[in-house]
Amino acid sequence: MNDDPVDADWAERFGFGGPRSTDGLQGVCIHTTENRLGSRAEDVAAWQLRTESGAYHALVDNTTDDNIRSIRENTDDWVAWAAAQKGNQIALHLSYAAEASMTREEWLSAPLMLAEGADITAYWCRRYHFPVRKIGARELRQGARGIFGHVDVSHAWHQTDHTDPGSGFPWDVFLQMVRDRMPAAPGAATPRPPAPPGRPAPAPAPLTTATPITSIINPRVTLPLAGLLALLDAYAWENRIAVRGIYDHLGLDYDRRIQEAIEQDRSAS
Repeated sequence: MNDDPVDADWAERFGFGGPRSTDGLQGVCIHTTENRLGSRAEDVAAWQLRTESGAYHALVDNTTDDNIRSIRENTDDWVAWAAAQKGNQIALHLSYAAEASMTREEWLSAPLMLAEGADITAYWCRRYHFPVRKIGARELRQGARGIFGHVDVSHAWHQTDHTDPGSGFPWDVFLQMVRDRMPAAPGAATPRPPAPPGRPAPAPAPLTTATPITSIINPRVTLPLAGLLALLDAYAWENRIAVRGIYDHLGLDYDRRIQEAIEQDRSAS
Protein backbone atom coordinates (compact mmCIF):
# COMPACT_ATOMS: atom_id res chain seq x y z
CA MET A 1 0.00 0.00 0.00
CA ASN A 2 2.14 2.87 -1.28
CA ASP A 3 1.89 6.46 -0.09
CA ASP A 4 1.48 7.39 -3.75
CA PRO A 5 0.01 4.42 -5.63
CA VAL A 6 -0.15 5.97 -9.11
CA ASP A 7 2.23 4.32 -11.59
CA ALA A 8 2.98 7.23 -13.96
CA ASP A 9 2.79 10.98 -13.43
CA TRP A 10 1.62 13.00 -16.45
CA ALA A 11 0.42 16.03 -14.49
CA GLU A 12 2.93 18.41 -16.07
CA ARG A 13 1.49 17.61 -19.50
CA PHE A 14 -2.08 18.58 -18.62
CA GLY A 15 -1.98 22.37 -18.81
CA PHE A 16 -5.71 22.98 -19.14
CA GLY A 17 -7.79 23.44 -16.02
CA GLY A 18 -6.51 25.62 -13.21
CA PRO A 19 -5.42 25.77 -9.57
CA ARG A 20 -7.89 25.20 -6.75
CA SER A 21 -7.96 24.74 -2.99
CA THR A 22 -8.38 21.22 -1.62
CA ASP A 23 -10.15 22.51 1.50
CA GLY A 24 -13.69 22.04 0.18
CA LEU A 25 -13.33 18.57 -1.31
CA GLN A 26 -16.29 16.27 -0.64
CA GLY A 27 -14.78 13.02 -1.84
CA VAL A 28 -13.86 10.78 -4.76
CA CYS A 29 -15.90 10.69 -7.97
CA ILE A 30 -15.75 7.48 -10.04
CA HIS A 31 -15.97 7.67 -13.85
CA THR A 32 -15.63 5.58 -16.98
CA THR A 33 -13.88 6.87 -20.09
CA GLU A 34 -16.26 4.96 -22.41
CA ASN A 35 -13.38 2.98 -23.92
CA ARG A 36 -13.49 -0.76 -24.32
CA LEU A 37 -12.12 -2.75 -21.41
CA GLY A 38 -8.44 -3.35 -22.12
CA SER A 39 -7.79 0.10 -23.62
CA ARG A 40 -4.48 1.55 -22.45
CA ALA A 41 -4.50 4.47 -20.04
CA GLU A 42 -1.62 6.04 -22.01
CA ASP A 43 -3.69 6.04 -25.21
CA VAL A 44 -6.72 7.57 -23.51
CA ALA A 45 -4.60 10.25 -21.81
CA ALA A 46 -2.81 11.07 -25.07
CA TRP A 47 -6.16 11.56 -26.82
CA GLN A 48 -7.36 13.83 -24.01
CA LEU A 49 -4.20 15.91 -24.37
CA ARG A 50 -4.63 16.26 -28.13
CA THR A 51 -8.29 17.26 -27.95
CA GLU A 52 -8.40 19.01 -24.55
CA SER A 53 -11.76 17.27 -24.20
CA GLY A 54 -11.53 16.39 -20.53
CA ALA A 55 -9.28 14.92 -17.86
CA TYR A 56 -9.26 13.29 -14.43
CA HIS A 57 -6.95 13.24 -11.45
CA ALA A 58 -6.21 9.56 -11.99
CA LEU A 59 -6.86 7.18 -14.89
CA VAL A 60 -6.79 3.40 -14.44
CA ASP A 61 -6.81 0.64 -17.07
CA ASN A 62 -6.97 -3.16 -17.22
CA THR A 63 -3.93 -3.79 -19.40
CA THR A 64 -1.49 -6.55 -18.55
CA ASP A 65 1.27 -5.99 -21.14
CA ASP A 66 3.23 -3.45 -19.08
CA ASN A 67 3.46 -2.16 -15.53
CA ILE A 68 1.66 1.13 -16.13
CA ARG A 69 -1.86 0.53 -14.92
CA SER A 70 -2.59 4.04 -13.64
CA ILE A 71 -1.70 7.60 -14.65
CA ARG A 72 -1.91 10.83 -12.71
CA GLU A 73 -3.35 13.44 -15.08
CA ASN A 74 -3.72 16.27 -12.57
CA THR A 75 -2.50 16.95 -9.06
CA ASP A 76 -5.09 17.19 -6.30
CA ASP A 77 -4.82 20.99 -6.21
CA TRP A 78 -5.71 21.29 -9.90
CA VAL A 79 -9.18 21.46 -11.49
CA ALA A 80 -9.77 18.50 -13.78
CA TRP A 81 -12.32 18.86 -16.58
CA ALA A 82 -14.36 15.85 -15.50
CA ALA A 83 -17.86 16.66 -14.20
CA ALA A 84 -18.85 20.26 -15.09
CA GLN A 85 -18.33 23.33 -12.96
CA LYS A 86 -19.58 22.18 -9.54
CA GLY A 87 -18.37 18.60 -9.81
CA ASN A 88 -14.92 19.71 -10.91
CA GLN A 89 -14.50 21.81 -7.78
CA ILE A 90 -15.69 19.42 -5.07
CA ALA A 91 -14.12 16.09 -6.02
CA LEU A 92 -11.03 14.11 -6.84
CA HIS A 93 -11.83 12.32 -10.08
CA LEU A 94 -10.80 8.73 -10.82
CA SER A 95 -11.75 7.13 -14.12
CA TYR A 96 -11.53 3.56 -15.30
CA ALA A 97 -10.75 2.89 -18.96
CA ALA A 98 -14.04 1.04 -19.28
CA GLU A 99 -17.69 1.53 -20.24
CA ALA A 100 -20.72 2.48 -18.16
CA SER A 101 -22.72 -0.22 -19.98
CA MET A 102 -20.58 -3.00 -18.45
CA THR A 103 -22.37 -5.60 -16.35
CA ARG A 104 -21.41 -6.47 -12.80
CA GLU A 105 -19.84 -9.66 -14.12
CA GLU A 106 -17.72 -7.72 -16.61
CA TRP A 107 -16.48 -5.40 -13.86
CA LEU A 108 -15.65 -8.34 -11.60
CA SER A 109 -13.68 -9.94 -14.43
CA ALA A 110 -11.15 -7.10 -14.01
CA PRO A 111 -10.15 -7.42 -10.33
CA LEU A 112 -6.68 -5.91 -10.81
CA MET A 113 -8.19 -2.80 -12.39
CA LEU A 114 -10.70 -2.44 -9.55
CA ALA A 115 -7.92 -2.96 -7.01
CA GLU A 116 -5.72 -0.29 -8.60
CA GLY A 117 -8.55 2.21 -8.36
CA ALA A 118 -9.19 1.16 -4.77
CA ASP A 119 -5.51 1.79 -3.95
CA ILE A 120 -5.78 5.35 -5.23
CA THR A 121 -9.16 5.97 -3.61
CA ALA A 122 -7.91 4.68 -0.24
CA TYR A 123 -4.87 6.94 -0.51
CA TRP A 124 -7.17 9.93 -1.03
CA CYS A 125 -9.48 8.83 1.80
CA ARG A 126 -6.51 8.61 4.18
CA ARG A 127 -5.08 11.91 3.08
CA TYR A 128 -8.32 13.94 3.19
CA HIS A 129 -10.19 11.86 5.78
CA PHE A 130 -13.06 11.00 3.46
CA PRO A 131 -15.38 8.37 4.95
CA VAL A 132 -15.41 5.14 2.96
CA ARG A 133 -19.09 5.13 2.08
CA LYS A 134 -21.21 5.56 -1.02
CA ILE A 135 -23.20 8.80 -1.11
CA GLY A 136 -25.77 10.01 -3.61
CA ALA A 137 -27.08 13.22 -5.13
CA ARG A 138 -29.08 14.42 -2.13
CA GLU A 139 -26.14 13.94 0.23
CA LEU A 140 -23.82 15.71 -2.20
CA ARG A 141 -26.13 18.74 -2.28
CA GLN A 142 -26.13 18.72 1.52
CA GLY A 143 -22.33 18.85 1.58
CA ALA A 144 -21.75 15.25 2.72
CA ARG A 145 -18.39 13.56 2.11
CA GLY A 146 -17.70 10.12 0.70
CA ILE A 147 -17.40 8.24 -2.59
CA PHE A 148 -19.80 8.70 -5.48
CA GLY A 149 -20.23 8.37 -9.22
CA HIS A 150 -20.43 10.90 -12.02
CA VAL A 151 -24.11 9.97 -12.21
CA ASP A 152 -24.60 11.30 -8.66
CA VAL A 153 -23.00 14.63 -9.60
CA SER A 154 -25.30 14.79 -12.65
CA HIS A 155 -28.40 14.24 -10.50
CA ALA A 156 -27.22 16.64 -7.80
CA TRP A 157 -26.65 19.73 -9.95
CA HIS A 158 -27.90 18.85 -13.45
CA GLN A 159 -24.86 20.38 -15.14
CA THR A 160 -24.15 17.15 -17.05
CA ASP A 161 -26.21 14.13 -18.08
CA HIS A 162 -23.55 11.44 -17.61
CA THR A 163 -24.51 8.15 -15.93
CA ASP A 164 -21.11 6.56 -15.33
CA PRO A 165 -19.81 4.34 -13.86
CA GLY A 166 -23.11 2.64 -14.66
CA SER A 167 -25.65 0.49 -12.85
CA GLY A 168 -23.41 -2.58 -13.13
CA PHE A 169 -20.52 -1.06 -11.18
CA PRO A 170 -19.90 -3.30 -8.12
CA TRP A 171 -20.00 -0.64 -5.42
CA ASP A 172 -20.07 -3.22 -2.62
CA VAL A 173 -16.91 -4.94 -3.84
CA PHE A 174 -15.12 -1.69 -4.62
CA LEU A 175 -15.90 -0.11 -1.24
CA GLN A 176 -14.72 -3.23 0.56
CA MET A 177 -11.47 -3.09 -1.41
CA VAL A 178 -11.03 0.51 -0.26
CA ARG A 179 -11.79 -0.43 3.37
CA ASP A 180 -9.24 -3.23 3.20
CA ARG A 181 -6.62 -0.62 2.32
CA MET A 182 -7.44 1.68 5.22
CA PRO A 183 -5.67 1.51 8.64
CA ALA A 184 -6.71 -1.66 10.47
CA ALA A 185 -6.99 -0.29 14.01
CA PRO A 186 -10.32 1.52 14.53
CA GLY A 187 -9.79 5.01 15.83
CA ALA A 188 -6.02 4.81 15.52
CA ALA A 189 -4.30 8.06 14.71
CA THR A 190 -3.43 8.05 11.04
CA PRO A 191 -0.50 10.15 9.85
CA ARG A 192 -1.45 12.26 6.89
CA PRO A 193 0.22 10.74 3.82
CA PRO A 194 2.46 13.15 1.95
CA ALA A 195 0.82 14.76 -1.03
CA PRO A 196 2.18 14.13 -4.49
CA PRO A 197 4.41 17.00 -5.55
CA GLY A 198 2.34 20.04 -6.43
CA ARG A 199 3.10 22.21 -9.39
CA PRO A 200 3.27 25.91 -9.95
CA ALA A 201 0.43 27.30 -11.94
CA PRO A 202 1.52 27.34 -15.58
CA ALA A 203 1.04 30.31 -17.80
CA PRO A 204 -2.58 30.50 -18.97
CA ALA A 205 -3.26 28.46 -22.07
CA PRO A 206 -3.32 30.64 -25.19
CA LEU A 207 -6.78 31.78 -26.20
CA THR A 208 -7.78 30.22 -29.52
CA THR A 209 -10.96 30.07 -31.55
CA ALA A 210 -11.48 26.56 -30.14
CA THR A 211 -11.28 27.67 -26.48
CA PRO A 212 -14.53 26.61 -24.75
CA ILE A 213 -16.54 29.46 -23.20
CA THR A 214 -19.14 28.55 -20.55
CA SER A 215 -22.33 30.58 -20.24
CA ILE A 216 -22.69 32.39 -16.90
CA ILE A 217 -26.48 32.22 -17.29
CA ASN A 218 -26.64 28.48 -17.97
CA PRO A 219 -23.40 26.62 -17.09
CA ARG A 220 -24.62 23.61 -19.08
CA VAL A 221 -24.12 25.62 -22.28
CA THR A 222 -20.58 25.77 -23.65
CA LEU A 223 -19.51 27.19 -27.02
CA PRO A 224 -16.12 27.45 -28.71
CA LEU A 225 -14.92 31.04 -28.86
CA ALA A 226 -15.39 31.10 -32.64
CA GLY A 227 -19.04 30.13 -32.29
CA LEU A 228 -19.60 32.72 -29.58
CA LEU A 229 -18.06 35.49 -31.70
CA ALA A 230 -20.25 34.49 -34.64
CA LEU A 231 -23.35 34.74 -32.44
CA LEU A 232 -22.28 38.14 -31.08
CA ASP A 233 -21.74 39.37 -34.63
CA ALA A 234 -25.20 38.19 -35.65
CA TYR A 235 -26.87 39.70 -32.58
CA ALA A 236 -25.09 43.05 -33.05
CA TRP A 237 -26.25 43.22 -36.68
CA GLU A 238 -29.83 42.28 -35.77
CA ASN A 239 -29.94 44.90 -32.99
CA ARG A 240 -28.57 47.60 -35.30
CA ILE A 241 -31.24 46.85 -37.90
CA ALA A 242 -33.98 46.82 -35.25
CA VAL A 243 -32.89 50.13 -33.68
CA ARG A 244 -32.52 51.81 -37.09
CA GLY A 245 -36.06 50.68 -37.92
CA ILE A 246 -37.37 52.25 -34.71
CA TYR A 247 -35.57 55.52 -35.49
CA ASP A 248 -37.00 55.56 -39.02
CA HIS A 249 -40.48 54.90 -37.67
CA LEU A 250 -40.15 57.84 -35.27
CA GLY A 251 -38.71 60.12 -37.95
CA LEU A 252 -35.33 60.41 -36.23
CA ASP A 253 -31.89 60.51 -37.85
CA TYR A 254 -30.09 57.38 -36.65
CA ASP A 255 -26.68 58.16 -38.19
CA ARG A 256 -26.71 61.72 -36.87
CA ARG A 257 -27.52 60.50 -33.33
CA ILE A 258 -24.63 58.03 -33.42
CA GLN A 259 -22.22 60.71 -34.64
CA GLU A 260 -23.34 63.12 -31.91
CA ALA A 261 -22.79 60.43 -29.27
CA ILE A 262 -19.28 59.76 -30.58
CA GLU A 263 -18.39 63.45 -30.50
CA GLN A 264 -19.78 63.85 -26.97
CA ASP A 265 -17.80 60.89 -25.73
CA ARG A 266 -14.57 62.15 -27.28
CA SER A 267 -15.01 65.65 -25.90
CA ALA A 268 -15.68 64.25 -22.42
CA SER A 269 -12.41 62.30 -22.41
